[in-house]
Amino acid sequence: MAAETEPAALLKTLRQERPRTILTKARLAEIKQLITTDADAKRALASLKARGEKILTEAPVKHELIGPRLLTQSRNCLHRVTTCSMLFLLTDDKRFLDRAALEMTTAAAFPDWNPSHFLDTAEMTAALGFGYDWLYPHLTDAQRKTIRDAIIKHGLNEGMLCYEGKAKYGWWTRATHNWAQVCNGGLAVGALAIANDEPELAQKILQHGLKVVRGAYAHWDKDGAWDEGPGYWGYTTQYTAYHMAVLETALGSDFDLPKDNGLHNAGQFRMHFVGPTGKTFNFADAGEGAGTPSQMFYLAQRFNRPEYAWHHRQERLDSAFDLIWFDPRGKSPDDMKVPTDMLFREANVAFMRSSWSDPKTTWLGIKGGDNGANHSHLDLGTFVLDAKGLRWAIDLGTDNYNLPGYFGKERWTYYRLNTHGQNTLVINGENQPPKAKAKIKKFEVVEQGATAWIDLIEAYPMCEQVTRRIDRNGASITMSDDIIAAKPIDVVWQMHTTAKIAIEGKVATLTLGDQKLTVELRQETEGVAFDVASAEQQPPQNVNKGIQKLLVRAKGNEVRYTLDFR
Repeated sequence: MAAETEPAALLKTLRQERPRTILTKARLAEIKQLITTDADAKRALASLKARGEKILTEAPVKHELIGPRLLTQSRNCLHRVTTCSMLFLLTDDKRFLDRAALEMTTAAAFPDWNPSHFLDTAEMTAALGFGYDWLYPHLTDAQRKTIRDAIIKHGLNEGMLCYEGKAKYGWWTRATHNWAQVCNGGLAVGALAIANDEPELAQKILQHGLKVVRGAYAHWDKDGAWDEGPGYWGYTTQYTAYHMAVLETALGSDFDLPKDNGLHNAGQFRMHFVGPTGKTFNFADAGEGAGTPSQMFYLAQRFNRPEYAWHHRQERLDSAFDLIWFDPRGKSPDDMKVPTDMLFREANVAFMRSSWSDPKTTWLGIKGGDNGANHSHLDLGTFVLDAKGLRWAIDLGTDNYNLPGYFGKERWTYYRLNTHGQNTLVINGENQPPKAKAKIKKFEVVEQGATAWIDLIEAYPMCEQVTRRIDRNGASITMSDDIIAAKPIDVVWQMHTTAKIAIEGKVATLTLGDQKLTVELRQETEGVAFDVASAEQQPPQNVNKGIQKLLVRAKGNEVRYTLDFR
């Protein structure tokens, strides 16, 4: 759906009827019908109402920074404005109109939207842009002016300073990671909301955004993976969907943003990185919660991928965008023949599972990857494991972004980020090099499972060979490491867990509640043995309370062993 991108041409096709920023009058009428006939849509509305009622009991947003960020307030504003606006449009309950207006006018009165951390500005611009457009005929003239002026002053004008190279915090205009989609997408929502009032400014914002964001769209791997990890997959696809959808509904074109990249496959990455426990393979700066990404509905519709819609309908539906993009299509992945085992080749992440439908299925995520990717940890070779309905091998995930030097020189001193905090090898007590990469050099799918081989040599330069092999055979997992070095080395295999660990010789028994997982060690070199260590740390780091590590210790020039998980 290409279209002209010259400034004078961009607004030629502007939809004059409001709303036009993703929600339209026609879609609103469809939603009103949908919530009377579809059980999942009814569920989404009920959850949205519960969230709306809770919002009515809370204080409005305030200009309060956490560290260098206003981001919590910006996200609160976006959530509250879109929730309350949608509820008013569907129910005519004026409490929600008043609350949406209060959130917007309160944010409009802020001295700024913290442009030095431009994500904050972009998300606040989106929040007020959606509310201004969706509620336009219901706001007073004074409210409209207050909100419109704030979008322009605190949002779009600041964006123009960045696009024109006049702001030192405008580095994001050259980014190819999540900042690009969030900043350009948020500004696009604000620009199209006020395009009738300030057409020249809106045109410039849109033109600049379409130009600079294309490099970030090209960053999508062909198979849909996103190397910043599942957490930033969610953030990036959220604003990718906002950006594309607002261009489509307001201007009738997505300007070929998804051309020649893997965005159409982005939903399959999510389908695989969420385990049967509902937790993710949360590598990089990510928590293990799967979230509730309504953009899965958008991706399902935009790229005709009904399996994405089915997958999202199994989750909590509680966003205004769950109703706007609601898609009732799709069957279970088993019925739709979605592969149970898959390699995402460019990101070098692989997933294996024995079933899509069994909540107690065995599922494993493992990665090679690039330690130099944005938000990465020093975690080449790390893995997570679900079985019997529980998470056995955990990824500790992110720590507090406000720790000193978290994104600077002290980053690799923090346990959750360095190699000691991962489910991989620690050799001679050293971290993996921050620029090391690891390729999953071979991935085979067979009738009862799959096999992956990871070349980890760049992660361990003191060695001559480091290879990790993982096999899934039905519901069983086997992991083998083969390590060769010119000089004797000290090798520690690690697996973080919340389970209780009991070791009897070559068998470790892990217990969570009434469930047990056995890990059997088959040694191929002398002196290989199990051990247990605490993963607890001292504040101000996350203390990792109650988390242990199952270890395998070995020494020598050549170390080989195999672990069977059952």
